[in-house]
Amino acid sequence: MNIRVKKIPLSLWYVVTLVMNFLGAMGVLGQSQREVSDSLPNLFVPAPFTFAIWFVIYLGSAWFLIHQFRQKDEEYTTFLETKINPLFAEACLFNVAWIISFSRHWIGISTLFILIYYAFIVAIMERIRKRTLTPAQRLGLKVPMALYLGWLSVAVIANITAWLVDLGWDRFGWSEALWLYIALVLGLVVLSALIFRHRCPVIALVGLWAFFGILYRHLTEKAGAAPLAPIILAVAMAVLLLDGLFVLRSPNTR
Repeated sequence: MNIRVKKIPLSLWYVVTLVMNFLGAMGVLGQSQREVSDSLPNLFVPAPFTFAIWFVIYLGSAWFLIHQFRQKDEEYTTFLETKINPLFAEACLFNVAWIISFSRHWIGISTLFILIYYAFIVAIMERIRKRTLTPAQRLGLKVPMALYLGWLSVAVIANITAWLVDLGWDRFGWSEALWLYIALVLGLVVLSALIFRHRCPVIALVGLWAFFGILYRHLTEKAGAAPLAPIILAVAMAVLLLDGLFVLRSPNTR
């Protein structure tokens, strides 16, 4: 079968995901993601502008598809078709499932879907990690998937937090600020581990953006709600920056 023909189903999944994301953002599927998020107030949610990163993520996905259409290396093409594309199609499916369930305010189900979605991206990155890539292959494959991985590492924590708010969980009687601090430290640990595991500074950049969005909200709309949040976030951002610079300069980065 012609290589370009083989890529059509994956491209269709990508288009479906884009369309469903647009419909979800517009509130056509129920409530918009922002309306649902606003109905479940918590201190971990970043400023609205932060979610513009989805434009970058989907742009990266488009480049990932274009990258495949341009391939002439048969062995690498086989790797993509057998090891990466099936997982990416599943990730698109659960991305759509998350959009629908979150828009319908089915927060518990949406949490399950985003965890599965995240698991597929983790699996993709693990397969990429075991392979030595050329610079062009890193740009066309690893970078787009790293954008997903970095953002979803934070989004999963945010979705779980929203679910707990939806359940009316009392946080064992501890303050909301304390739980924010725990979530931030957890996010930093996960992101740092992924940065070094995959030797990928792109994950650091995405983490920096996510934490900056949370910091901005705590310096404006939520100022004073969690007094230590700006300090913890500033330290976390510095750590992520150092992590990214370290792996960028590392000879093992690939």
